Amino acid sequence: MQIVAKNPTTGKKFTGKAEALTKADVRELNDFRIPALGGTERDVDRFIDNLDIPGGVPAKKWAEARMKLKEMSGKVVEVVIDGVKTVIRVGLKLLECALHVCQKHPKAVISVIFALIVGDLVSAIPVIQFLFEEFLIFLVPIIIGAIIKYRKGLPDKLKQAIQHEKLTFENLNTA
Repeated sequence: MQIVAKNPTTGKKFTGKAEALTKADVRELNDFRIPALGGTERDVDRFIDNLDIPGGVPAKKWAEARMKLKEMSGKVVEVVIDGVKTVIRVGLKLLECALHVCQKHPKAVISVIFALIVGDLVSAIPVIQFLFEEFLIFLVPIIIGAIIKYRKGLPDKLKQAIQHEKLTFENLNTA
């Protein structure tokens, strides 16, 4: 399938072919386990605004993080399936994956989980790297902190949950 992503800030485009991507994969990527994330932009904003502040995070930093989550949640990829354009809401799916892991592991911090998922996907899937390159400045300190502080000490069940969520995106690979 043909993949096209456009950076709304720079106007740059990414194009590639994701040979392993199927219609079923596209349906799965656009199927949200958290109903609010499958709703309107207003529903998504309200959902993000109502997320609990992680322990130890100052309110001002959490407000900045929520704004970044809203920006990231708007990232989309267009795929052409049998001549028909379909949009995949990649940013929302990444957020949902992080939240899903946090629901299963309540002691996990969403920023760490999100950073671990996005950090690994950025290095593995070119379209994810393209879409999230402008957020890497924001994510790099979290990713480095997560790798140093958490990755080695993460319980195996949490590592497995993160790995399972990352598999959701593997067929977007154009390499």
